Amino acid sequence: MSHRSILPACVLVLSTAAASAEDSKVLAFDNDAGIAVTIESAGAPGSDPRRRLMDTIERMESQFGSAMPGDAPQTESVDGHTLAAVFRRFEGAPDMVHVLLTTDADSAICHVAGPMTERMQAALPAAIQTCGSELMRAATATTAPAQAVQPAAAAPAADAAFAGNWSKVSEVLFRSVAAIGVGGMVVMEFEPVILLEDGTYYEIGDEALEDVDLAAEPSARPDQFGRWSQSGGSYVLTNADGKSKSYALQDGALFKAFAAKQPAMLATRYRRISGGGNTALGGEMIIAQSSVYTFMPDGRFRIEGNIGASSSGEQTGVSTTLQSESAMAGRYALDNHTLVLTFADGRQERHFFAYASKGNPPELDPGMIFIDDNTFTGDE
Repeated sequence: MSHRSILPACVLVLSTAAASAEDSKVLAFDNDAGIAVTIESAGAPGSDPRRRLMDTIERMESQFGSAMPGDAPQTESVDGHTLAAVFRRFEGAPDMVHVLLTTDADSAICHVAGPMTERMQAALPAAIQTCGSELMRAATATTAPAQAVQPAAAAPAADAAFAGNWSKVSEVLFRSVAAIGVGGMVVMEFEPVILLEDGTYYEIGDEALEDVDLAAEPSARPDQFGRWSQSGGSYVLTNADGKSKSYALQDGALFKAFAAKQPAMLATRYRRISGGGNTALGGEMIIAQSSVYTFMPDGRFRIEGNIGASSSGEQTGVSTTLQSESAMAGRYALDNHTLVLTFADGRQERHFFAYASKGNPPELDPGMIFIDDNTFTGDE
């Protein structure tokens, strides 16, 4: 049976499911499993993508009856954007499976729906991949015009505005923190902490320090700031909630971070494994992401990404697995705590960079680096 012969019935289901959407379109997805894929607008651009998915599910209940119990929306970072996904079935149409995906870039929601059959289960990963590819393409297009309208001289001028940030820095450290890993497990991660001379500290995000407005940032993102004090080799860090913790440097939880020496070139592969999901809590969703940076001494780099997600189907009745791979290349440069990546298309990115340390007294450890707030380990 061709895709065209079963498409109209499925499209009717999808269009009534999101009657409040002003516009929607059908995405081409050739299959014989009765799956239809649409993309539509719902909610405010830039709003929490998980909240947008839950709001859409509530609207769908007016058409399909109460939503059956299911996992909360799962999120993953892809190319600088947050991608959220959720599976649901409804009491009024229990034989249909719905998968909703969206990003933080705009209000678009991609909707996959089809009957619970073995053919649907086999085709569902490709349908989800079609959704993800369309959403990320739209996210890139949304971001690109804002970059394109910047005049050539604008970027250096913006850098100069915050060029004095590093003169305000007392020390760069990194500490261990609890985080969520693959399957929702609690794991120990490391995060950079920049101690400023005024007694505050800043948890770096996804930008280089010279791109941060340190005057405005405490109001915009107060959770990334705190207070610090030092007595000998001990530090006390007090977060935005007023909770204090004492650390002994190089004693298992707080360490010195090193800048790149000049001239400095990397000559190894660094890997990071991250993820999410809730299988560790008895759920059915597991997400895993692998990022590999290969740096060559001649100044070239290559970034390889791999994202995989799977659902056991214990609650939705349909198990599925999807995987996406990406690769980018270009040239890089290191300067103190800044990594500059110049991609093949001429686009540039600046990132915070640091080496980890080992031993006491601390010495530079080339086997672990920080790019923004992410930890990468040598992949020999």
